[in-house]
Amino acid sequence: MPTLNHTGNSKERSIVGKFPWKTLGTGALRDQQGECLWYVVSGRFKITPKTDAPMNWDTQGQIDIIDGSGALLASNLAALVVAPGQALDGQSRALGDVAYAECGGNYDARNYLDTFDNTNAVSGQLNYFAGSTNNRAAPDASNKRFVVAETAFYNDRFLFISVADIFDPLIRRRDFSGAVASLLDNPAFQADLQAIALTGAKGTDNLDCSFAADPVFCTSWKEMLFLTQLPAPAPITIDGVASGNCRRVLIFAGRRGAGQSRNDDTQRGQPNNYLEDPNLALFAVPTAAGTAFSGVSAFDYRTPANDILRCLP
Repeated sequence: MPTLNHTGNSKERSIVGKFPWKTLGTGALRDQQGECLWYVVSGRFKITPKTDAPMNWDTQGQIDIIDGSGALLASNLAALVVAPGQALDGQSRALGDVAYAECGGNYDARNYLDTFDNTNAVSGQLNYFAGSTNNRAAPDASNKRFVVAETAFYNDRFLFISVADIFDPLIRRRDFSGAVASLLDNPAFQADLQAIALTGAKGTDNLDCSFAADPVFCTSWKEMLFLTQLPAPAPITIDGVASGNCRRVLIFAGRRGAGQSRNDDTQRGQPNNYLEDPNLALFAVPTAAGTAFSGVSAFDYRTPANDILRCLP
C-alpha cells in the first residue's frame, strides 16, 4: 500500500499518515466534518520500504481494534482508513505549512487521531504512535491496538481493510493463476527440485528461488510448496487422470481451509495446516508414505484450498 517516507519509517513498522489522495489520483477525500481522511498501514503491507517477510494470503497484519470497554473487535488487519472527525480537547489543527493548503492543518497525528494523551486513554491505547516524529511511526513490528468509541475523548471512525480484502480480488485475477503455473512449470525450477536434498517439515528447506521464472513471486509464495520423494516411481492423479511415473511430487498448497491456521512459525511448519487428504496422510519427508497423491493442475479462485500437484519424473 502507498506509504510516505520519513524518519522512523523502517521495515516491518506500521505507519500513520494522511490518506495519499494525490498519489492515488482520487482528489482529497474528506469526512463529514470536512477533514481529510487519514490512514494506518501495517508495516508488512507497506510499499516503501518493502518487508523482507513473505507476502501472501497468510501474511499477518499488525493492526488490532478494540471498543470503548477494551474488548477486541478485529485483529491482524492490513490497514485502516480513518475519518478523524472534529477536533477534541488538546488537538490543534492549525496550518503547519502553506504547502498543506488543500487539506490544511498539520501532520501531527495526535492532533487528528484520538485521544490527545494517556489521561483518558482506553486500556492505555492511543490511535497513533506516541513519541515518534509527528506520532506517526511504530517503534517496532508488534501489533498495535486502535480504539473505536463514541466518547468525549474518542471520535475516530475506521474503515477496516483486512488481509482477505486485499487477496480476495487479487486471486481472482487471471495473472495470479498464471503466476502459480509459471512457478510450478518452469523447467529450471523443476530441475533444481529434482536434485535437491529433501529437508525440513515441507521438504523445501533447500529450495532455491533463483531458479524460478519470477524469484520474487517464488519468495513470497514458497511457504505453500511441499516436496516429497515417492517410495518408488509411480503415477499420481491430477484432475482425475493418472500421470506418468513420478519420482517426486511437488505440491502448491491452497488457501487455508476450515480448521487450518497459519498464524505463527509453528503453525506454518505443520503440513496439516496446508494439505488436504489424501495428500496429508501420504506426505512425509524425505519419503512419502504412499503414492496415491491426488489434486488439481491449476489454481481456481472458486476452490482456492485445493492442492495443486506436479509430477517430477
